[in-house]
This record gives sequence, structure tokens and C-alpha cells, in this order.
Amino acid sequence: MLKTFLEKQKSKSFYCSTFAIMEKIIHHIENLLIRNDFVIIPGLGGFVLQEQPAQITSQGILPPHHTVGFNVRMDNNDGLLATELLRAEKISYRSAMALVNTEITKAKQTLYAGGCVKIGRLGTLKLDAEKQIVYIPAATLPVFPCDFGLYTLHPVRSAMQKKATKTITISLPTTRHMLRYAASILIIISVLLFPSPIGDSELPDFAGINNPLALFESGTTVSQQNVEEVVLPETTESAPKIQPEQPTKNYHIVVSCLSNRTSADRFCELLQAKHYDNARVLPSIRTNRIVIESFSSRDIAVLYLNELREKHAEFKDAWLYHTPSH
Repeated sequence: MLKTFLEKQKSKSFYCSTFAIMEKIIHHIENLLIRNDFVIIPGLGGFVLQEQPAQITSQGILPPHHTVGFNVRMDNNDGLLATELLRAEKISYRSAMALVNTEITKAKQTLYAGGCVKIGRLGTLKLDAEKQIVYIPAATLPVFPCDFGLYTLHPVRSAMQKKATKTITISLPTTRHMLRYAASILIIISVLLFPSPIGDSELPDFAGINNPLALFESGTTVSQQNVEEVVLPETTESAPKIQPEQPTKNYHIVVSCLSNRTSADRFCELLQAKHYDNARVLPSIRTNRIVIESFSSRDIAVLYLNELREKHAEFKDAWLYHTPSH
């Protein structure tokens, strides 16, 4: 009797919580669908993740992705939803099952009255003309872990078309500049065709471009012998040091994904405070992935992931993410 009374009091306080019961159930439905690829709502049907192949569209090449389907025949109670509810709310299985059945009954009444039942971010349920439950997916579904890192590839043709439209302007010199260029060319041709005579006795008197002494400062006398004896110091250049190529660490252990970059940076700082020195946030692609460690070998990364899951309960949902090498 005492146990029954405590369960009733606990259930009563649960009914009076600030959040609606249906909202909590929907939250558990979304989490179960992400973790288990399916979830059954007793008496209504089941949501299932469906893998879609890559597609070529006018927008580009869409990567493989997952959509959500609904099957009205998957209505047998497997106890998974009630178990998730009792763990989160600390109530008995009987109380959790009673709450689920109550909310499902209300949802059916809304459907048969001509209304729609919204299932969080997944979409809505309604009845068609034949009184069958129809699922209408949401315009933007949640991002599932199996779709992280995949993005649309845009064709290169659009970039080439942009380059083709680039205007090239060629400016010709004016008549005044053309005359200057012609005069310079005539002077160079005359010097090459009619060089100045150079003799041994007249060597100091000529300072033309054919006189090697013109390379030195005026007033300095340098004999031919001294010129030949000048020896330039040998320049020794040290050979550049070749650094060994470091292997690319493109296997990452992801422990969390957050939509807000500030929150991701704070979580990364907490990991570094716990002596996970290599913790960092990967470049954002629809979400911010927090990596606790990175490896160049997939086998070593898998061993580290398994050991991390076994020894640390807070990282039991960690997963392996691979970035392509460039």
C-alpha cells in the first residue's frame, strides 16, 4: 500500500510539471529515432529512418541523406518509449505506460475530430479521406549523426561561366609614347651596329658602354692585371632542410555536436581542463563537432573509441568521423 501511495504521489507531481506530457513524449521520440533508427508509438504507428541515395539536381549533386517515414502497421508496443520515459522521469513502468496511453488516446481524438497532431520537428499526423493516418514530414528535418559532414557539390561549370564573362581591357600607348619607344630603339641599333673603337693606348679616354672601366667609379684607376686578379668570395648556401611529411590526422573522435559555436568552444575548454589537450572544434558544417582526439590511422582511432566508451560513461555516445584528405 505504501509503495502504491508513493507511486501515485510521484505520478501526480509529474502531471503537474511545467512542461506538457505530450511535449516530453515527443522529445523522447526524436531522441529514440536518432539513436535506434526507428521508434514505435503504440496504437498510432512507427517512425523509421530511410536512407536516400545521392541525386543529381539543377542545384548540384545532393549527397546521400536520410528521411523519415511512417508506417501505421508498426503499432505493437515494444516498451521502448515507456522505458525511455521512466528513465528520464524516475517513475515506474506502469505509470510511464499509463501516461503514454493517455496521450495517444488524446491524439487519436484530435485526429478523428479532423485536426492535426504535430510531432515536434518531425512533422504532423492527420487523417486522409479514407480515415487512414497520413504523415506529412516537416520542411526541415533534424540533422541525423549519420549525415554529418555531407554537403551538396556544385558543378564546376557555373564557375567557368563566371570566368568567361570577365572583361579583358587592352590599352594601347599614345602617339607621344610611341615616338619615345622608336627613338630608344634607334639609339640601341646604332650603338650595336657602330661600336666605338677601343685601343690599348686610348683605354682611359673612352667611357662608352664597351669600356669595362665604366663599371667602376670615376677617378679610380684599375689596371687590367688588377681586374683579372680580383677573386670573388665563394658563396655557400646551406641546402634547405627537408622536413618529413607528417601524416594527416583525419580520423576524429566526436563526443558532442552543438549548434552554437560559443557553447562548443566552452565545452572544448572543459575537455582541455580535464587534460584532453587535443580537444578542439572542427570547422562548422551545419553544426559544430567537438573532437576529443584525432588519429591518422583508422584502426588506432577505433581502439581509442572503444576504450573511451568503456571507461567513461559520459562519452558512451562518442562516434568516429572521417574527413577526406586534401
